[in-house]
Amino acid sequence: MATQKEVAEHLDLSLRHVQKLIKDGRLPPTKGRKGCDLESCRFAYIRYLRGLGSGQINSSDFNAPGSDSDSDDYAKLLEYEKYREKKRINDMEENKVAPVSLLTDALQKAANQIIPIFESLPLIMKRNFPELSGDQITLVKKSVAECRNIIAGMEFDLDS
Repeated sequence: MATQKEVAEHLDLSLRHVQKLIKDGRLPPTKGRKGCDLESCRFAYIRYLRGLGSGQINSSDFNAPGSDSDSDDYAKLLEYEKYREKKRINDMEENKVAPVSLLTDALQKAANQIIPIFESLPLIMKRNFPELSGDQITLVKKSVAECRNIIAGMEFDLDS
């Protein structure tokens, strides 16, 4: 059994908000000196958040002026996530963005087409310019190898 303060810390809420949730019947009441059951409080709070998320519970019903805004913050965050999801869908439909897997496949196909051209470049140069020395052709081959290594080592930075 836990005190209301321990429940607040466990749920990462303020003490006032936990007291308000208990008063509103969203969390189980304390059992005298025994306190609250952390597990039942956690499950009740999860059910409360799911109700807020699905619209079954109106968050404005529980936010009197001057009270904590934990549920209000959650509702705003939920609304923002819904906005971001809709924007993502719209951007994909308008071809403003593409899935990373599609871009990765396109780059891989482009690299597979470019590499043979680079590989044949020293031979084409030697055929068209017979006066080129072996050292010059070797220099071109090294440059082609460097390009291949760069392409092979490419990674996507999804954080930027």
